[in-house]
Amino acid sequence: GSVTDVKITNIDEETGESMWPAAVSVGGNCNLPVYWQSTKDGVPTGKGTLYFYVNDKLVSKQVKDQGIVNFDATQYVVSGENIIKVKVVDAYSTQQLLVGSVSGVELSLTSKFKYKLIYTGTVNFIYTPYGDITKTVYIYVDNILAGTQIVSSTGEQQTFYINGLVHGAHEIRAYFTAYINGEIVRSNELFYEIIYNDGVSTTPIIASHFRDFEQEQYIAFSIPYRVYTPFKNNSNIKLFVNGEEIAALTVDQT
Repeated sequence: GSVTDVKITNIDEETGESMWPAAVSVGGNCNLPVYWQSTKDGVPTGKGTLYFYVNDKLVSKQVKDQGIVNFDATQYVVSGENIIKVKVVDAYSTQQLLVGSVSGVELSLTSKFKYKLIYTGTVNFIYTPYGDITKTVYIYVDNILAGTQIVSSTGEQQTFYINGLVHGAHEIRAYFTAYINGEIVRSNELFYEIIYNDGVSTTPIIASHFRDFEQEQYIAFSIPYRVYTPFKNNSNIKLFVNGEEIAALTVDQT
């Protein structure tokens, strides 16, 4: 008898453009729709089996009706070029293969910032953004936007200078955003709490970068903290839980 006619594509018939994004952030949504049809003597042949491969590894097998089939590749996309292959096998075992690619952009923010130092003068906040795309880095000091920096390079250390701090503890937060496929994607966030000494005040300073404000009942957890008393190596402190003193300690600046 006559063979079946099988078609599979990721091109939108109306726009003539690919339905697949050229690039996605690694870990961000990656939906890859395909359109397929199969006919024999002009009559649709019914369901078919679709095999989805990412970088030559079979990651999904689906039996689907003809038309648009969506494949969620989010968890399979890695940094760099990803080769996507979609094979469809119709009811008569006729096969057709679609091959395309999606670029994975790794977005992350790291830092070797020494937040345990006692700071005076200008604070040099260093960080390293990763992602081969133009990034807008946001630096907040005490929840107020201190500045932004546009960074095009990836993996290169950057410095943001923080001035005008007063004696006490200060929070520093940083993250970056980037445009990928017309969508704003956001990196992880860095968070530090530093001790800033003006060299004059004798007021003690307590700093903690603890942020996990919800904890499971009866499960022990740690709260890191540092205490600095100007002109002294050690500080006498008391710890309270619900107003009840649980410890009186002498601690150093670490």
